[in-house]
Amino acid sequence: MARFASCSNLTSVYFTDDAPAAGANVFQSDNVTVYYWLGYTGWGSNFGGVPVFPLNPFTYATNAGAITIIGYSGPAGTVPIPAAINGLRLRALVIFRSLSASL
Repeated sequence: MARFASCSNLTSVYFTDDAPAAGANVFQSDNVTVYYWLGYTGWGSNFGGVPVFPLNPFTYATNAGAITIIGYSGPAGTVPIPAAINGLRLRALVIFRSLSASL
């Protein structure tokens, strides 16, 4: 039985971790797209029979064929830092601490 069999209007599913195990027909509809945060592992081109696309939560600058990550807009918690984005290797990571949460 498909986990989302009664969700005929479901169009998007977002994962914030590594890919879980899934059967071939998890979703009732072929109109579903699965998204995951860039940097997590185990994802292929489809999940449960529907297409999969990475979300890039990083703001970055390119310079001489490499990137510097300068921002992040993904979920809180442990953040996997990718070694490359769009085929460009990571050169530097600028870390900002949010002051508003601790004031």
